Amino acid sequence: LGMIGRGVGWWIGDWLRYGNAAYGERYVRAARITGYDVQTLMNMTYVASRVHLSRRREKLSWSHHAEVAAMSDEDQAAWLVRAEEDRLSVQDLRVMLREARNRDRTPEGLDEGTAPAAARREPGTVCPHCGHPIRVNAGRRGHDSDVTIVAA
Repeated sequence: LGMIGRGVGWWIGDWLRYGNAAYGERYVRAARITGYDVQTLMNMTYVASRVHLSRRREKLSWSHHAEVAAMSDEDQAAWLVRAEEDRLSVQDLRVMLREARNRDRTPEGLDEGTAPAAARREPGTVCPHCGHPIRVNAGRRGHDSDVTIVAA
């Protein structure tokens, strides 16, 4: 059952890709047939169109693949291999991708030497525009959280 569940996103996404090419976009009709909402079907189609069959990893979920779908083919392959070899959960993969993006992103107008020290120490907790640390104070359930930008 697990294998079937991991394949459904691919089957529907590939089916919709074929149907869209042959008959034009028919997401509303496909939603009636499958029971999935139109946006979910569009997401399935996007992931199936971006992750080539040769890069799809049988041991990873469709959600793992969705996390890397916007990347280049080479980056997709590298991250999917890592996720499979390290047995990363979808959440772990998401965190690692976010950290990698934050490490690669230098605040505009600043180089590594001039970015605030906290920005260099704690990737993932800095403003991507100014490089200052961001502290998130999570509110109680049902209450808003607040974000504070701390001057360095």
